[in-house]
Amino acid sequence: MIDKEMARVLDLLEQIKALNKMIDMHKNQSKDEFMAHQYEDMKHRFLEELKTILQEYEIEVQIQENAA
Repeated sequence: MIDKEMARVLDLLEQIKALNKMIDMHKNQSKDEFMAHQYEDMKHRFLEELKTILQEYEIEVQIQENAA
């Protein structure tokens, strides 16, 4: 059985994967920097949440600014 935190980690990873596609589309296809920035902000929030969950497993994560 998967616990709540593990399920959230998987959900966050799926969300981040989808956001990466949206960021790429808006940066490279539509050239809509405003929307790309909005998706980057969402990605950063998901990464921070993921970092918090992983700290409970004594896993330290550093998030690069350009990763957001």
